[in-house]
Amino acid sequence: KGYREKLDAIPNIPKHRLLIGPANNWKHYVGGINRIDAPYSGQYRIQVQASGLRPRDGSVPHLVIYDVNLDRTLAEQDIDAPEANPKVYEFSVWLPKGPHDLVVRNELPGHSPYEPHQRGGNVDSFTLLKNGRAPFLEKVSDDQFRPYVPLLFLDRVTIEAIVDPWPPEAQKSIFIDGDCDSNHRELIVRNFAERAFRRPLRNEELAKYVKIAVASEQSGLSFEESIREALLAVLCAHEFLFLVEGFGGTLRQELNDYELASRLSYFLWSTAPDKALLYEARLGSLKEKKVLSAQVDRMLNDPRSQRFAEDFSRQWLRLNEVGKFPPDKKLYPSYDPGLQRSMIAESQSFFAMLLKENRRIEELLDSDWTMVNNRLAVHYGISGVVDFPMQRVKLLADQHRGGLLTQAAILTMTSDGFRHRPVHRGKWISEVILGIVPPPPPPNAGTIPPPTEGEVKTTLRAKLELHRSQASCAACHEHIDPLGLPFDNYDAIGRWRTVEDTINGAGDPPKIDASGALADGRTYSGPEEFKKLLVDDRKLLAQNLTQLLAQYSLRRTLTFTDKQKIAAIVQANEEQRWKLRSLIKDLVMSDLFFSR
Repeated sequence: KGYREKLDAIPNIPKHRLLIGPANNWKHYVGGINRIDAPYSGQYRIQVQASGLRPRDGSVPHLVIYDVNLDRTLAEQDIDAPEANPKVYEFSVWLPKGPHDLVVRNELPGHSPYEPHQRGGNVDSFTLLKNGRAPFLEKVSDDQFRPYVPLLFLDRVTIEAIVDPWPPEAQKSIFIDGDCDSNHRELIVRNFAERAFRRPLRNEELAKYVKIAVASEQSGLSFEESIREALLAVLCAHEFLFLVEGFGGTLRQELNDYELASRLSYFLWSTAPDKALLYEARLGSLKEKKVLSAQVDRMLNDPRSQRFAEDFSRQWLRLNEVGKFPPDKKLYPSYDPGLQRSMIAESQSFFAMLLKENRRIEELLDSDWTMVNNRLAVHYGISGVVDFPMQRVKLLADQHRGGLLTQAAILTMTSDGFRHRPVHRGKWISEVILGIVPPPPPPNAGTIPPPTEGEVKTTLRAKLELHRSQASCAACHEHIDPLGLPFDNYDAIGRWRTVEDTINGAGDPPKIDASGALADGRTYSGPEEFKKLLVDDRKLLAQNLTQLLAQYSLRRTLTFTDKQKIAAIVQANEEQRWKLRSLIKDLVMSDLFFSR
């Protein structure tokens, strides 16, 4: 009772707080969130009042709200509010009707300096660390109340349904005021179908869908219900489900204006064309160079172009493969899902920034900047970054970063979870960056085994040299290995190092040698010099990237004639050294983009 009275006497400070250390969560605490029941499917607002403490040279606590039933993270946020001045963080999430078991956790790798299940009593009743510190609280900070690990303080969590006005905007866009009767049946169906098909509706198509609505109403359905049946039929039509270019019996080779609007919109926005695009298509002016150029600029300046930047970079760089071989937890305890997401976000936001600023594509190979958040900055050893969103940072020479090839997502993806793989890194550069697919290894190529107990530690490079001394292996390795060996200084999760160590083996860790020579005789002494050699060959990247952009936008493989047109686009941009937006615009303005 005396302790409670002492707490109640402190004004304007939450009286009951929950402390969550790294890799810990709320679900296991007495009185924590276990289950909520969503009364209906829809949008819900989650509000979290929280604060956090960050250790010196460490990360801020990272709040994650995870839905066990959906197996999905609903929200996440770095928590940097002072302990004595918590903030309210708000998230809007969509939940289906039914039960949801939620877990609130501090998603950072590491071990908490206390074990919650070993404590008894009401562990939630404290305000600040310096006020009435219980024994378990003395284990999380020093005498100056500086935390040993990132600490998340949770004051409250509230969840409420977001009640939208009725009728919703989607329904009002279909049933315009005054149009909810049979006299407007054709107008309603036509407007909806033309939006769905992304073109004017032909008379025979309109008659087919109106017939469905009439028959449904005659069977006893209300007018609104009969319209719904017709609209369902529209959404099942292949004209909605696919991008249809041309009609049966026609032999034209060029897109019409509506087809061009759809191709452009799904290329840059990953969605249907908006009113401005369809307006130009209706006027028949979209193919005019001046109009089309203005539309491309407008669309690339629109936030919806972020969809293109994220989706294209994900496919091109094969970012879906990050985490395919999860790093060993004993070897790499700092690797966790939050770090993995940050790695992927770096590569995607890096590409998006090049697109936004129309920068030269050679910066994909080497740059003096990158995009990081607090979690990734700690991983790289970059100071001064405290926020969760990705932000641009200037790189120093001793940070050994710059361009895609030294980003953790790429370096982790081309490792096996235990050690780096120079052959796979070289193969990735050859295929993804240069567009050169090496031949597959022979069936008896074999693998390089890890060191055994008692074996003298040696670098993977030295073992690889023995491997490629075989005649059957040398032909491929002489072209692949020089592309991957420059990055031996980066371990399996992309951290810089100067020596290579393994679990087994005897002796001191051997020093890394990242020097080498390309098949054409040019030499390098490490990743920095190697990247400069790639920049010298940037035309190969321009050719490959333009070809991939064409495949992405046209949604088909390319013919020999297509590749000749792509070569012309690349050649036309050589004087400007291939700026990303300029390449995209020239592709859209080319005959290739206009053709079926």
